[in-house]
Amino acid sequence: MNRFLPLLLGILFVCLPVVAQERAINEKITVKAGLDEVWNAWTTTAGIKTFFAPDAKIEAKVDGAFEVYMLPSAPIGLRGGGRYAVSGHPR
Repeated sequence: MNRFLPLLLGILFVCLPVVAQERAINEKITVKAGLDEVWNAWTTTAGIKTFFAPDAKIEAKVDGAFEVYMLPSAPIGLRGGGRYAVSGHPR
């Protein structure tokens, strides 16, 4: 088995990107809004609530919360959004 391990890893290295590409969804959407309007829609609690979910906790800063709640009245863990943190601020 040990002598086949490099071969197996090589096959996985070559094949996994192909499998991932086959399962990827690529879509382009044009939004009739300016950059600032779109940025505010995705990076503020009030913005997310206007088009995506009934409640959220968005803190657009490094290590800030990015939590989107599809079912805000459900128990924690069943609200539809996990606990994520902003890892960078590209603006």
